[in-house]
Amino acid sequence: MAISSSSVPINDLSRRFAHGSKLLSSVNELIVNGPYFNSKYTEGFETEFAKFVGVNFCTTVASGTSALELSIKALELPVNSIILTTANAGGYAAIAARNAGFQVRYVDVDDFGLIDLINLEQSLEGASAIIVTHLYGQVCDMNTLIEIASRNHLKVIEDCAQAVGSTFSSMHVGSLGDIAAFSFYPTKNLGGIGDSGAVGTNSQILSYRVRQLREYGWTERYSSTVAGGGNHRNDEIQSLVLLDQLATLKSRNEIRKRIWNRYSLLCEDFGVQILGHKADDFVPHLAVLKVARREEFIKHMGVRNIGVAIHYPFPDYDQPGLKSSKQVRLPRTSIHCDQVVSVPLFPELSEAEISHVEEGLNDFFRRNGG
Repeated sequence: MAISSSSVPINDLSRRFAHGSKLLSSVNELIVNGPYFNSKYTEGFETEFAKFVGVNFCTTVASGTSALELSIKALELPVNSIILTTANAGGYAAIAARNAGFQVRYVDVDDFGLIDLINLEQSLEGASAIIVTHLYGQVCDMNTLIEIASRNHLKVIEDCAQAVGSTFSSMHVGSLGDIAAFSFYPTKNLGGIGDSGAVGTNSQILSYRVRQLREYGWTERYSSTVAGGGNHRNDEIQSLVLLDQLATLKSRNEIRKRIWNRYSLLCEDFGVQILGHKADDFVPHLAVLKVARREEFIKHMGVRNIGVAIHYPFPDYDQPGLKSSKQVRLPRTSIHCDQVVSVPLFPELSEAEISHVEEGLNDFFRRNGG
């Protein structure tokens, strides 16, 4: 739902590699000489990313959804058990859970779009795991969530697709639960040039299972010993690009936060909620506002050639392919999906573009309020 032909785009991936001649040279060498899978760049990235996250093991996979699916399968949950998750984050967790063979139960969210821990406490019957999505770079209250999970014998899967670099109690997301899924889709804070993802964990057993599941359930080549495997490999070109991008991730995240802080100050003046907070442990992936008159806002920004998008417009339980077996309607989830709208936030934005977005926000909220 992004506005096209924008003078300020919601994102512009072409700018990220505008000065990447060394990287392009390395990619060209890899294309000519190979190998294309499971070689030095993949091994190097897995090592460096595990260090960055603060886990013992990292396994690269084909996408963030693959990372979620393999994380679930590696846990070897009881047959017919239920996985708890939210319904406002694009459906990826629900799709992964279904593909892994499990039922989903949706839990309502808080005012920031994160899983509501009071509702979680009331939704535990028959559940074996929780997928906790650190939405837009925000981090859930992991102390409370893990305490609930431990008390009720639930596994915790962190969905860190939008939160690379965010921390909780000085620990990076992805190091807090039993296992964690990451996406390196090109628009992510740490992005490749195609689909890619990773699974992180401190458990050697879980890591070993993920590696088997990643390639057909193989223990060794052509010897399939684990059910549920498939082709979920990452490739060397993605790993090469991700290694390059990891080196500058911290500085690019700092730029994102500075831009987000500018939008936040403006939103404060008008009493408009922007999702996230100013503390250093929050690294924004998106600049997401909650706007009651969203359609008017989208038209307003479109007239000014400012790109916007909705992340995400439809609750999972309103989508035929994602509905749970039990009819649900979660009030805060529905409000969230009806009001959220994203404005441009990526490190390559120019000062003129940021100022233009600020002007657009100021004009709309001065006339219309939030």
